Amino acid sequence: MESKELTESPFTQVSPNDEPSARWGWHGTFPRVTRVMTWFAAILCILMALFGNQQGHVEDFFLFGCAALLIGGSVAAAVRRRTSWRR
Repeated sequence: MESKELTESPFTQVSPNDEPSARWGWHGTFPRVTRVMTWFAAILCILMALFGNQQGHVEDFFLFGCAALLIGGSVAAAVRRRTSWRR
């Protein structure tokens, strides 16, 4: 009896020989949900900084910094995704 070699799935980039669940499609990503949740987290950080109950404002610097990093990363990913075919 011949053993069938499983090939790498073109959608998941994971070999079913390494991860058997790749045949069922469990190694996918959720790009739209990731983008939406990144913006949600950034807006939440900004709202916590503006309407929080902080006495000192050191927390505000960290919250605004985290929001800036999230927004910067999201914009950079959008630019990379938009221009990926040119590179």
